[in-house]
Amino acid sequence: SEHRQARLAELPCVEPPPVTLSKDALWTSWGRQFAAEAAQVLKSAPEFQPCEDCAESFRTMGCEFIPFWVSAVRGQWPVDVDPCVGNWLGDWLQLRPLAAYCPETCGCSGTSKSLAQLLDANCPGGCAAPA
Repeated sequence: SEHRQARLAELPCVEPPPVTLSKDALWTSWGRQFAAEAAQVLKSAPEFQPCEDCAESFRTMGCEFIPFWVSAVRGQWPVDVDPCVGNWLGDWLQLRPLAAYCPETCGCSGTSKSLAQLLDANCPGGCAAPA
């Protein structure tokens, strides 16, 4: 939405450390939502248990949860996943993109992308190369 794009454009290109994210109410709620949705989807795949308590792993690992999840999924199935853009498990699980919270992990920082390209990738506007 336009409102979301405007908010993204104002965000700085800063990735909070896990200890900061673990105390962030929005991040923590996203982790609970992810864990609940993933549990529903993964009921049919009991052999795949990437984390003991995914909400807690999400909360405490911060942005490090992204490569952890990608590695776990790719080790199990040949499916392309990218939590940075909201693709958690291909067509089975699409949720919030994490690039706005995790610009470094998601490759938003230090690029020559334009503001429009960054916003299309759900990256903070603060990551745009100076014009």
